[in-house]
Amino acid sequence: MAAANDEHGRVRLEAITAASWFPADVGLPILETAGKKPLESSMKSSHRHALAKLKNETIHDSPYFLLKTKLKGDAKKIFGQGAEIYNREGHCATCHQQDGKGLPHSGFPPLDKSKWVTGSKERLIKLTLHGLHGPITVKNKQYPGHVPMTAFGLPIVESAGKKPLESSMKSSHRHALAKLKNETIHDSPYFLLKTKLKGDAKKIFGQGAEIYNREGHCATCHQQDGKGLPHSGFPPLDKSKWVTGSKERLIKLTLHGLHGPITVKGKQYPGHVPMTAFKDVLDDEETAAVLTFVRNTFDNNASVVTSEEVAAVREATKDKEIFYSPEELLEQHPHK
Repeated sequence: MAAANDEHGRVRLEAITAASWFPADVGLPILETAGKKPLESSMKSSHRHALAKLKNETIHDSPYFLLKTKLKGDAKKIFGQGAEIYNREGHCATCHQQDGKGLPHSGFPPLDKSKWVTGSKERLIKLTLHGLHGPITVKNKQYPGHVPMTAFGLPIVESAGKKPLESSMKSSHRHALAKLKNETIHDSPYFLLKTKLKGDAKKIFGQGAEIYNREGHCATCHQQDGKGLPHSGFPPLDKSKWVTGSKERLIKLTLHGLHGPITVKGKQYPGHVPMTAFKDVLDDEETAAVLTFVRNTFDNNASVVTSEEVAAVREATKDKEIFYSPEELLEQHPHK
């Protein structure tokens, strides 16, 4: 609660983000406290979104959207439907944010006052149907376009698979098909052949593979092959000491999230986008499974993580209210 009342906006923003993962009876008082102080423009969207999540409200029900249009009648109803679609999990707001400002530091451009949005309708429809990939200039700012914009259609993905796929494309194609067909990736032998684990440990590894590839979980940022998206600020997991090193450190950052500059395999990442805190998303067994998976795939080879180990760290850190920083974790658990 102290963080929610801190004078520094950056600290309050961390409290707001963390509160969104708490149960409503714990998170709402934190959000109400944080909201009593002036919210910078960059904080308002996070605060509004966290409140809606804990109150089990859909964002489009908020007058925030309904007051932002001059449309009337049926057009206004369609506008409301569009607001709901925009804010669905894994859809537009994930990258471009609820306020349309994007995440420029992470390579996701804004939509507000963008000619890409308000210009040619045909062009906008094309990129929405078929996706977008490559360098782009939005409002005079250059974006590298390393992360492709999603193509919103199964027929497109299936059509692409009819032509020979290069090795670098197969993972993306498999993941896209599984997502659109509501299938889990762990059914593929791709993962099961990437571990030396045996018996029960291998079964737990398979469970971890499924969790890793769930919508909005690990693969979203770190990718199915564990290589991450370095140009967009998301570090790799393969052959990383953060993964194969201290189990306690890995459990801590998985439960409580991570935010701030971090060095992975000799490369510095700014850490603008916080890693999700999974303590209220995954239970002890699920957490142990997914960590066992990442420690024993992507050419990693490390000891398994048990649910008992996760439970012990969860209990020891139960009063942790904000993200860990890499610096804090390295003080507690230096690389060996």
